[in-house]
Amino acid sequence: MVRSVRLVLVALVAGSSLAAGCSVSFSSSNGSAETTSPPSTVRPYEPDASDAGYAVTLEPAESAPVSAAQGSPLCNASPYVGGCYPDLAASCGLASDGGDSAIDDDQPLACHVQSVGDGGDAGVAAVCVSAGAGLDGNACLHGTDCAAGFECVENACRHYCCAGNTSCSLTEFCDIQPATDAPGALVPVCMPIVPCQLLAQGQGACPAGDACGIVRDDGTTSCETVGSAGQGASCNSEHCGAGLVCLGPVGSRNCYTLCYTATMAGCNASQQCTGGLPLFPDPAVGWCQ
Repeated sequence: MVRSVRLVLVALVAGSSLAAGCSVSFSSSNGSAETTSPPSTVRPYEPDASDAGYAVTLEPAESAPVSAAQGSPLCNASPYVGGCYPDLAASCGLASDGGDSAIDDDQPLACHVQSVGDGGDAGVAAVCVSAGAGLDGNACLHGTDCAAGFECVENACRHYCCAGNTSCSLTEFCDIQPATDAPGALVPVCMPIVPCQLLAQGQGACPAGDACGIVRDDGTTSCETVGSAGQGASCNSEHCGAGLVCLGPVGSRNCYTLCYTATMAGCNASQQCTGGLPLFPDPAVGWCQ
């Protein structure tokens, strides 16, 4: 059992816990192996009516077939599959005469994740809207205050990270946050790392309402908002609850229970608490498996 769990951790790291487009195997809650594989290839991107009447002036840098699942499912878009892609500042280009009098021709556009639909049809989609000038850390009230590639979160412009941590600097991590002017629209953005210790009490612990989680595949930890996702639940679009950690490849991440390796505290009788590098640099802490 220990050997299989260590193989699981190696698989998670080798596939990068936050990198898209890889096949990654890990154990399910009943001990059986599950594998996530890239979707079948898709056609190159071609602008159409889904582009909200705006002209996309730049084609993707390359037209090789790629996975349709490009990172966070919250973005619901790819530079190759309709719409626009928030990570790419140039994916919208300039406004065309689409009949929208609120946006002048030659007005720079930015790709933003927004809430769409209502009731049972509610969801998010990436759309082209007016671009502002705000860059990372600049104050904002609306998404349109931020430049292309950025979203207004907690009244500050933050860079989108639809592709995961590869879009963020080493002092940041890709996190899920509500957009300032559309709290119902959760967006993946690069947030500053706030160092902490897993399961710490007192020194090394996070402020009330936050919990310490693993935020990069080298075991880097940071405080993040406590969410409602429970043990075994998906954490692709919701933070895990207290005492849990979000692990897995981007787009297929789930919550696991944190535990103490010496006492197995936190795990049930059928589980073992296993840690180890690189995800768990502290030998006293691991995850139940």
